Amino acid sequence: MAYRIQLRRDTSANWLSNNPILLQGEFGYESDTGNGKIGDGQTVWASLSYYGGTGPTGSVGPSGSAGPAGPTGPMGSTDVYVLGSTGYVFSPGASGIGFTGSGITSITSNGNFVTVQINAISGPTGAAGSTGSAGPTGAAGPTGAAGSTGAAGATGTAGATGAAGATGPVGATGDTGATGAAGATGDTGPTGAAGPTGDTGPTGAAGATGAVGATGPVGATGDTGATGAVGPTGSYLVSNIPPGSSASAGSTGELALDSDYLYVCIGTNTWKRTAITGW
Repeated sequence: MAYRIQLRRDTSANWLSNNPILLQGEFGYESDTGNGKIGDGQTVWASLSYYGGTGPTGSVGPSGSAGPAGPTGPMGSTDVYVLGSTGYVFSPGASGIGFTGSGITSITSNGNFVTVQINAISGPTGAAGSTGSAGPTGAAGPTGAAGSTGAAGATGTAGATGAAGATGPVGATGDTGATGAAGATGDTGPTGAAGPTGDTGPTGAAGATGAVGATGPVGATGDTGATGAVGPTGSYLVSNIPPGSSASAGSTGELALDSDYLYVCIGTNTWKRTAITGW
C-alpha cells in the first residue's frame, strides 16, 4: 500500500502573523514564495533562517548622517601685475615690492608690465558647514546569488515515543478444523451379580374392624416400585447478553453466552463463567 506525505504549509503572511515554533526537524513551506524553514523546537518562525539559501532581501534602512567635510583643496595660481617695473627682474625665491617669502615661481615682462607668478598660500580651513538633510533612499539593488548550502548540522536527539495507537478490530474467526477420528471404545466391565430378593410373606385375612385403637407403629417400608419412563427433555433459554459482573441480577439456573465465555447463575445474583475454546 502506498503512502503520501504532506508538509506543513501556509502563505508567508500567515506564517509571520501566527509566528509558531516548529518542532525540531519539522519543515514549514511558504506556498506563495516556495521558500521553507526547518524548526529547532525553540525558535519562532520569524527568527528562523530559510532552508537551502539566502532569503528575500529586506527593505533598505534609512541613510546615516553625513560625515564631516574634507579638507579644502589648494587654490589655483594668482597673477600679480606690477606697473612701472620694466626691465626689473625678480628671481624665484626673491622678495620685494611688498612680497616676501618663497611663493614666487616665475617673472615675465612684455615691455610695459612685469608679471610675477606667485602660488598663493592657502589659509586655514574654514569650519565645516552644517550637514544637509539626507537625500531619499535609493531603490534596493537586486538580490545577490544564493551562497552554497552549508554542511548539515548534527542530528538532534530523537523525540519521545508517541502514545500507542488504538488497538485495531479483532479479525474474523477462522474456520473450525475438521473433527479428528473417534478413538476405539474400550471394553465394558462385567456387571456385578444382584443379591437374592427375600420372599414376601402371605397376606393375612382381614379381621373385623374393631374400635380404633391407638395408632400402632409404622410398618416397614414396602419395596420401591419400578422407575417410570423418562419424560421429555426440557429446553434451556440461553441469553446472548452476558452479566456485567459476578454480582449482577440473576436466578439460579440462568445461562448467558458471548464469544469468549459461558456464564451460569449458581445462586440468586451470583454468577460464574468458564472460557470457551476451540478444538
